[in-house]
Amino acid sequence: MPETKAKIMRNFYGIDGDKIGRVVEAHLIKNEVNALTQFSANVTSALKKIRNKIVQDGGTVIFCAGDSVLFQGSFDDSWCTKILDLFLKTTGCTASMGVGDTLTESYLALKLAKANGGGEFIHYAQMTERNHG
Repeated sequence: MPETKAKIMRNFYGIDGDKIGRVVEAHLIKNEVNALTQFSANVTSALKKIRNKIVQDGGTVIFCAGDSVLFQGSFDDSWCTKILDLFLKTTGCTASMGVGDTLTESYLALKLAKANGGGEFIHYAQMTERNHG
């Protein structure tokens, strides 16, 4: 008798650092080479930790560069909050996250999270429920 496995819902997730460019610009304008080098190392470290956590917890990384990560998996709200906290603790900057059933939905949710000021995650489904409910 063949073994059946329940289909696990896999979402798309997009993370992007908030106001990272502004921090970089400030260091450039102030000619703060060492501070910029350290900030860059912190952002790189944060992305490496997040990438490792995604893979460790069964996700698939699609894109990871700069201050952004795009991945697929099945993660609850608590996990998402911990990932955003990890970015904040490692870089000193917040990050935003969008979650959706498709790449497009995750991108739109991410854009709303950033437009709201950043530092939060938004599910596309909840975003559309608010507009229709």
